[in-house]
Amino acid sequence: MDILKIDPEKYFKFDFSTGKIAYAENPGRAIIVPVEALREFAKVQASDEPHKSFYNLGICVGRYFGEILSKLYNHRGMEDDIRPEEFLNDLNGLLSLHGLGLMTMETWGEVLLFDWEILVESNLMTSDFQEGVLAGTLREFSRKEFEVATVENGSRKRGKFLAGNTQMVKCARQWVEEGAGTGEIVVRLKNGLHLR
Repeated sequence: MDILKIDPEKYFKFDFSTGKIAYAENPGRAIIVPVEALREFAKVQASDEPHKSFYNLGICVGRYFGEILSKLYNHRGMEDDIRPEEFLNDLNGLLSLHGLGLMTMETWGEVLLFDWEILVESNLMTSDFQEGVLAGTLREFSRKEFEVATVENGSRKRGKFLAGNTQMVKCARQWVEEGAGTGEIVVRLKNGLHLR
């Protein structure tokens, strides 16, 4: 049997500088979802509430990313020898390869703040999906419990997400509902107001 030779550039255009994938003959954007994540998603969906679909898919994709990053660093857990910039660079590589945009990260003690720019016009790219991807990635990579909250969602293309422990994220969500801005939320968390 002859080996099939396919030139992916005939079908897709990859722009890794912006994290976009597009169909070559169609202006529509594409994303790549790992088969392992879809399998896991199907199992979760069979036993969970349908309204959590996008979050659950995000968790499954995030677990896949976290596993890849863990293998890349050959350990489980965020240890001192991995700089946040390294982790973010490798995570952005995965996001870009899958057409899911790019992000920046700020660390404020235990608080992780992600600014995620999505360059895909898709109903899949909801803040629930993004929260799931981040939570799944951080949980799988660190083997610690992480929750993620959307703290700023200015548009469908850009959002800010806070990652931390359950109590931090619960308080952050409450403060968002009360109208607090991202900076104010970070200051409150740094000052330990979530512990009261």
